[in-house]
Amino acid sequence: MRSRLLDKLYNAFNRDPNVQKAFAIWHADGVAWQLTDRRLVVHSGAGALLADLAVAGTVADVVAGLTSQGVTVNDVRSGVMGFHASVLVESSGTAANNIKGFIDAHRSILWALISSYAQEVGVAADMVPQAIRQATLQTAEGDWLDYWGGFFGIQRRSGQADASYLALIIPDTLRQANTRSAVEKPI
Repeated sequence: MRSRLLDKLYNAFNRDPNVQKAFAIWHADGVAWQLTDRRLVVHSGAGALLADLAVAGTVADVVAGLTSQGVTVNDVRSGVMGFHASVLVESSGTAANNIKGFIDAHRSILWALISSYAQEVGVAADMVPQAIRQATLQTAEGDWLDYWGGFFGIQRRSGQADASYLALIIPDTLRQANTRSAVEKPI
């Protein structure tokens, strides 16, 4: 998402991420890693899973998480350890037996700003299916089902489950109200 947002910017903006090496990872059997969607997965060269962790907190937290899962981390740049982990640049790669794999960090203010927007857009996109489910009476739940009940003038009893509350609301949707025959009937 970040790259899509950066592509939409006016050309006068400097899109250079100003990358620097944050730290290196190493394993005796070699190492393969993939850093995407705020997740870092590391395998040994033989294919064994070494680490699978959320990229959250600070860069130092990510380093500690890797170390606790048995990945050797070295060449740590102290200047980036206190930064939020979102500065780690998405990447993937492999490194043979005695070669380190480097994880990079950006130092661009524009990238930091766009990254925060991209994260929120991603959260909103993840919520769209939930919003669609809540917009339909038959699939609504919790507070949204209470909203639907209020719309039809039916209050939920204390402790009433969604299924039984929905069973009270559905028949009311079929009741004639504010129609010509409903107004003439009591007359």
